[in-house]
Amino acid sequence: MNEDQTRPASVRLYSALLKAYPKPFRHEYGSQMEQLFRDLYRAGRGSRSGLVLLWIRTLSDLVPTAVAQRIMSHTDPREAAMRNRRLAVVGFVLLLAPLYFVSASLLKYGLGVALMFDPLEAVLSLL
Repeated sequence: MNEDQTRPASVRLYSALLKAYPKPFRHEYGSQMEQLFRDLYRAGRGSRSGLVLLWIRTLSDLVPTAVAQRIMSHTDPREAAMRNRRLAVVGFVLLLAPLYFVSASLLKYGLGVALMFDPLEAVLSLL
């Protein structure tokens, strides 16, 4: 018996599914991914529900990341970096927008002044 026949069917299937990733990605991370899967498989061995949960988690991760890696392998790295910067700026603006509108509303209706200066006045009166 060779080594491939002694491995569990789940581990052999996972090794075959790794072919969904681009070759450079598999070359760099494939052995580590297989090792992690083997470790998780051994940890849940003996439990049918553990095996089902392992495959649900595995497939829910493998499908989107394999597609993303395939797409990224065909894009220019500078273009991908520029896209990531744009997404970071958009995310930053989206995080700050509510803060801007809340602070503008507080100041417009005079609520902000009381919220800022009442605690300060209380601290200064103690001194």
